[in-house]
Amino acid sequence: MSNRRKLFKTFCLLLVTAFLIAGLPVPVKEVYAEESKPQTIKNGEIWYDDRGEPIQGHGGNILYHEGKFYWVGENKYTANFSGIALYSSEDLVN
Repeated sequence: MSNRRKLFKTFCLLLVTAFLIAGLPVPVKEVYAEESKPQTIKNGEIWYDDRGEPIQGHGGNILYHEGKFYWVGENKYTANFSGIALYSSEDLVN
């Protein structure tokens, strides 16, 4: 991978992190559900995984590798550190 591409990926990761810290909506690729409505992520709301469980990604970081985004963070389901959580997505919405 070229240095320019690595620099671009680092910049994008920092930009997404800055948006999340500032409480701004993160721009993501528009994805349409069966009802043909765009799906969005809203700050300040609980986000759920594909099993309907609340996402546990506290203090997390988003990484991009080979066409997929990975969110690594702390699992604090019981308000204490319970482990490391890892989520993956191709579009940062689903």
